[in-house]
Amino acid sequence: VCGFTILYLNETKGFNTKSRCFFCGGKLMRRTLDKIEIVKKRIGEYNIRTKPIFNELKKRGYKIIDIPGKGLPFKVFESVKNAIYKHK
Repeated sequence: VCGFTILYLNETKGFNTKSRCFFCGGKLMRRTLDKIEIVKKRIGEYNIRTKPIFNELKKRGYKIIDIPGKGLPFKVFESVKNAIYKHK
């Protein structure tokens, strides 16, 4: 109902489409983009199209900051924010 994204964490491991949203109580749905074939294709596209751009930018002297994307969204956001302010 609310469309809230529930992350895959230890606390949500057993969730499936029969589970209920802990915010609105609505039925959970799996996005079509979460299919393993689509995820594999997207990772392949990243490796072919995007990753080489970062390598080229590094060669040209641009500073590339690696920020791990695993973890809770607010912690990842905090890492991004800290990196921006640190490298201004």
